[in-house]
Amino acid sequence: MNKLKKILYLFLFSLILITLFFNKPVSAYKNTKYGFTIDPPPMWELEENTGFDGMFIAFVNLDNETSINILIEEYVVGTLWDYVDEIKEGLAVYFDDYNLVYEESRVIGGLDCYELVYTLTDFDLELKCKQVVFVENGVGYVLTCGSLESNYSDQLMDFENAIISFRLTSDFGTSDSGTSQLNFDWITIGIIIFCLIVIILLLVYIFKIRK
Repeated sequence: MNKLKKILYLFLFSLILITLFFNKPVSAYKNTKYGFTIDPPPMWELEENTGFDGMFIAFVNLDNETSINILIEEYVVGTLWDYVDEIKEGLAVYFDDYNLVYEESRVIGGLDCYELVYTLTDFDLELKCKQVVFVENGVGYVLTCGSLESNYSDQLMDFENAIISFRLTSDFGTSDSGTSQLNFDWITIGIIIFCLIVIILLLVYIFKIRK
């Protein structure tokens, strides 16, 4: 009976491990040059473009034409609110049928920011975006989560999870390149598979004991 209790405890412990690792938030992307981390949705593709004064990063889901973009650029001429006003003016000028749906101030990771939700038409595509704007230490960070308007509600949880994971780090400006994709997703999957195997073996052993 004592052996059976130990096996049951191991079984419960394995279940707890699976739950912890499956739900554990991970910093899947870290940029040391611009000093931030963000957790994009698992398995999305990474694209980076540094061809102008700043940096443009995109996490893309090609299956449903959905993306999370991060624009980083120097902004020393005004406040967060000035930067937001400039962004809204630019959207209205450059995109057809731009319509601001919602806006509010937020605090994410201890940082003041401003959120915009809007629709627009681009190349005859009807899009909906959630955009969050930060200004910290003379740098503007613009996170834009966008999809076809018809798919927006299905992607909203992925968008929000990525947004609330955004953090500034203490290593801002310590590297000229300094970007890395930390692929913890496959490690997590491996641990889950290992725990499942352990559970199956335990169940088989329990069944043999009872026989």
